Amino acid sequence: MCLTRTISYLLRNVSPIEQTEHTNLATFSTAHCTTTSVAVKCKIDSEKKFKDLALQNKAERGTLSNANQEIIVPGGKNAEIILIYAQTFPRDYIYETHFQNQGAVGLELTVNMPKGYQFTINPTVLAERTEMLVDEDTKKGFRITGAIYRRQGIEFMCFKKTNAEQVAQ
Repeated sequence: MCLTRTISYLLRNVSPIEQTEHTNLATFSTAHCTTTSVAVKCKIDSEKKFKDLALQNKAERGTLSNANQEIIVPGGKNAEIILIYAQTFPRDYIYETHFQNQGAVGLELTVNMPKGYQFTINPTVLAERTEMLVDEDTKKGFRITGAIYRRQGIEFMCFKKTNAEQVAQ
């Protein structure tokens, strides 16, 4: 099973002074999964295309390497930032979590999965603010509204349906 995560966010520099955004994409391998940094992209207000920022992925089992990037955001400008990484799971299910390192406003999650699989989300403290946007056999979409504080997040699973569950549909 492979999970590709794309995290995108808009950073607004409301001050007149240039600010630095530090991004950190970790690459590591454990008995449960291998995580690989794929890309860091950035676009400042006036730019038409995203810039790809260089990454280095040299992680072995149990080791950790980081793709640290500094993005300069000019005063009064916005930066659109995209972080992409892939996780490979050795079993036929995914159990994973996503927590915010920094506070955020809103979170959207889109899941594309093979036919015959089920996706569940347990947003814990964010449950009352979770809305399902897409509910199809091979695609699910969720939105969590409002403020999401540092270290708040969700856990989710994707697993193959049992024969009984597939027959019931």
